[in-house]
Amino acid sequence: MSSSVPGVDMAAPDVIMTLIVLLLVLLFITVTALLWYSGLFISPNIKTCKPPFQELEIAYKFVRGSPKDCSMLYAEAHSLAPDLRCIGVHYDNPKEVGDSCMRSIVGLIINDEDKPITETLKQRMLVKGFQITKFPAVDHVVYADFPHNSFLSVLVAVNKIVPAFRLYIQEKKIQAYPLIEICDGEKIVYVAPLSKQSEFFVYEALAESEEEITSEKTVDDGEEISSKDVEELPDTISSIDSLVEGGSKVEDLPSNEEVLDSLEDKNKASNGSEASTESFEELQLDS
Repeated sequence: MSSSVPGVDMAAPDVIMTLIVLLLVLLFITVTALLWYSGLFISPNIKTCKPPFQELEIAYKFVRGSPKDCSMLYAEAHSLAPDLRCIGVHYDNPKEVGDSCMRSIVGLIINDEDKPITETLKQRMLVKGFQITKFPAVDHVVYADFPHNSFLSVLVAVNKIVPAFRLYIQEKKIQAYPLIEICDGEKIVYVAPLSKQSEFFVYEALAESEEEITSEKTVDDGEEISSKDVEELPDTISSIDSLVEGGSKVEDLPSNEEVLDSLEDKNKASNGSEASTESFEELQLDS
């Protein structure tokens, strides 16, 4: 069968193949454009700087499970108050504990000055099972952000930005945890505080850690743990070590102050003069 187009003699199979090729090209262009728009080709920019928030008051739910479980809570929180920023705090490194055992909280920031909430909405959150807590202001954090342009942006950020974020912390040998994720519909912000870390752990995360310690001690000793043993359990989580890549132990790492002192000594040795008080500059601190 010949083509009906004047001057063109093309068999039907050739026409079909041409159309298929054109469709594949269009599909490739569309997918590439979507991935570009979603931020796939953006290079991670991790730095140490002032935090993008002061004291935070949040309504949250605790979850121990996979990222899928967190996604369900994000959807629930967003449906309650679409105008508020969502927040997630992740206490464990999935490479250490597994995706299905991660401790996290997911919820909403309820003390934004430009987005005040009503007492009615706050009570509704409590009825839905959300808890209220506050996180302190800190001086410096490890920081990264990523555009939230499409439904794929979250997947790209989790698989591209978060690994780079953890690698930065490992290479700088600093204690920065837990990993905090804040979404406002326009960008996704990742921060990890460099101080007051224990104040970012909610009761549920600490309680589950104590249960793990109790269980491990029972197995090791082959006997029940006394009430005195339980009272002596630490008031910080047992798996902070899992927040550091490469299996490094937190106690084996120098403190953030020791890192800064080392940087200052290095400056003195190289410059022959007093080191600058801006010790965070070698950590790419932005004013």
